Amino acid sequence: MITKPINPSCESSNENLEDTLNLSRISLLMKIAFFTLACASSAFAQHMLWYEQPAKDWNSALPIGNGRIGAMVFGDPNKERIQLNDDSMWAGPGEQMVNAKGTPEDLKKVRALIDAGKYAEADAFLVQAFSRRSIVRSHQTLGDLHLHWRNNDTPVTAYRRQLDLTTGITTATWKRGETAFTQEVFCSNPDEALFIKLTADGPDTINLDVDLTRPKDQGHTTHETTAKDYTLAMSGQVTQRTGKVDEKPIPDMKGVKFEARLRADRNGNTVLAQDGKLSIRDANEVYLRLTASTDFWSEQKREIHHDGTRKGFIPTGADTTVLPSPSTAYDIARKNHIADHSRLYNRSALTLPTDPERENLPTDKRIAILKPGQPDRGLEALAYHYGRYLLIASSRPNGNPANLQGLWNHHIAAPWNCDYHLNINLQMNYWPAEVANLSETHTPVFTWMQELARRGAITAREQYGMRGWMSHHASELRAPTTMKSARAQWGGWIHGGGWMCQHVWTHYDYTRDKKFLSETGYPLLAGQARFYLDWLVEEDGKLISTPESSPENGFIAPSGKFSAVTKKAAMGQQIIHEVFTNTLAAAKALGIENDFTKEIATALPELDKGLHIGPDGRLLEWDKPYAEAEPGHRHLSHLYAFHPGNTITHEKTPKLMEAAKKSIDFRTKHGSVGIGWSRAWAVSIFARLRDGDTAHKHLHEMLRTQTLTNGFNSVFGKNKPVFQIEANFGATAGVAEMLLQSHADTLHLLPALPKEWESGTITGIKARGSHTLTITWENGQLKQATITKGPGQLQKNIMLAGKPIESTDPRLTIK
Repeated sequence: MITKPINPSCESSNENLEDTLNLSRISLLMKIAFFTLACASSAFAQHMLWYEQPAKDWNSALPIGNGRIGAMVFGDPNKERIQLNDDSMWAGPGEQMVNAKGTPEDLKKVRALIDAGKYAEADAFLVQAFSRRSIVRSHQTLGDLHLHWRNNDTPVTAYRRQLDLTTGITTATWKRGETAFTQEVFCSNPDEALFIKLTADGPDTINLDVDLTRPKDQGHTTHETTAKDYTLAMSGQVTQRTGKVDEKPIPDMKGVKFEARLRADRNGNTVLAQDGKLSIRDANEVYLRLTASTDFWSEQKREIHHDGTRKGFIPTGADTTVLPSPSTAYDIARKNHIADHSRLYNRSALTLPTDPERENLPTDKRIAILKPGQPDRGLEALAYHYGRYLLIASSRPNGNPANLQGLWNHHIAAPWNCDYHLNINLQMNYWPAEVANLSETHTPVFTWMQELARRGAITAREQYGMRGWMSHHASELRAPTTMKSARAQWGGWIHGGGWMCQHVWTHYDYTRDKKFLSETGYPLLAGQARFYLDWLVEEDGKLISTPESSPENGFIAPSGKFSAVTKKAAMGQQIIHEVFTNTLAAAKALGIENDFTKEIATALPELDKGLHIGPDGRLLEWDKPYAEAEPGHRHLSHLYAFHPGNTITHEKTPKLMEAAKKSIDFRTKHGSVGIGWSRAWAVSIFARLRDGDTAHKHLHEMLRTQTLTNGFNSVFGKNKPVFQIEANFGATAGVAEMLLQSHADTLHLLPALPKEWESGTITGIKARGSHTLTITWENGQLKQATITKGPGQLQKNIMLAGKPIESTDPRLTIK
């Protein structure tokens, strides 16, 4: 059985340049034949998206990215559109930051209202005193690159469009008459640029016009384009004419200044610059190279260089020189891109046997024929790989964290600002980062969190009169931390920073990188812990948090009114307990013991952990068993200690585990976990319950009802396609959770293997302690598991399908 990705182009990071150049001269017909044969391979099909027609809309286009620059490629042989993104294209300049609002005296008043049982009044005053209310400052599209083909009178035949996840290259091939055309596009991290190669093999040549455009902002142009020699340049400044702060319109809101520059080279005849376009005539090969950046990097005193370091803003025109031969320059860039991409992508692979008839179908047709209870195992493996691919493409050390759409956004005013929601969305984006062996993709999160902590310290001090740092539920590029919501059920939550701190500890737990822990991780954890130490109040001998809410949910107060704010809500207490616990663990790992760590150690036993069982046997979500305002609410916030936390386990807390299960059953019975990220969360939730069949059911339903033709997930389902990316990442994490768990000092092999996955192999999956595993199973039984130990101590207990397995078992190899 093949247990690692096949690279259909037979390229690897060890190839020399001569091999690459020879490969580039293989005829188009041989390539097509090779791809056709390769599609019969299960392993190959599970790393490929392909189609028989161009993308009809944005939700059908294929994503590429280098972490900072991204594109959606349509593959249209007549009027090609390549929609462009830069992850720092944001409205709202740095000096227009949303500052803290409210005072410690206001906090005392909110707490007094809660103590008096005036919950609705507490909701209203909390928003009045502290919230900046509705804010519109969106991440925006960079623009569009258009290729207007002129020799398009002859009908197109033999069309194929594909995205090869193993190489990060999207290709479209077609014929017009006797001429075969190829378009190849990729976004290189080493070269910080987008590359396009166009070829014509036959009697006809390439004749097209090239331009760069950008959508207008409420009818107003925000860019200008110039053409000179072989170069197109587009520059301008982001605006947000629908901008708001405090629900007040700010029509003159401006953002980053940007520039994109396209260089055209050709092996053939003519390139003319005129009327803001490039006109290419009678070419056999065309090479396009696009670079882009914004002055955000200058503002941050960081600059994009080709080695990924950040040192200040460079006009992109300063680096458009190519080697004398365009084909040689392109082949070198292509080779470097594949080596860089495959270094990450090839670390892990999932192989599941699939019906060959399905494997040979285009991706959109495979998704369309999915029916309840009739899964496509190969498509499920593809979902695991697609999430890894998207994370590599949208989150690298040279850029910012993946946002609500990762990197790919074609709007001027995007849904939910395409920003960072810290009440599950940004966190779910990074659930697969460590377990799927992609720790480097986590790096921009921690760079951004350092700015979040700096601004969060201002909010903590000025708004609440406390030490340390904190953040509310939503943030953006420049990491504001203040409350911004018109309703308490969304904004009245103080644990955005606390939840993000879980990722700090998780990164260390998986990598055992003490340099990271010392320089970055511990300061972040300690700062958040300091805030919580000041925030907590004593009640009935316990330390509790107030005001508290449960993200986006609410309850019916005894007065009969809908309310969101109370005290000691389960999730908040659980997060505080986790932050204290992880801060002490980090201090121990670094040999730190001082008055501050003693302060935490003293507070921890007195802390209410937020783990209370109600009269109906479920975990309480708030401080009392209030009537549910929405019994099937999409968030499972009060289960944080169960997942993504690990305080509640089968072995150590069986009563709490049963209460968690009853809570899950109640929510799902009333329609929860039905859409978007909530469905993806359910995959991991049921995997933790060791219920593989139900976890698999949710994965299948996510693919069947919410997955668009290009593999993106729609938060509202396919009938109302609004793209959010966290479910793609959550699906990858959920698949990993079904096959390996390593929390609570126990290594669980195949803890939630569904019956539908009777045989398969997972390679390169990571466990806490930086251990790497390969697991193969047949007929639902473990065949072989190999554990390559990392620097951390191997978990004390090893379990197989929920039962202990001895380290001497012949099916288990420990290196």
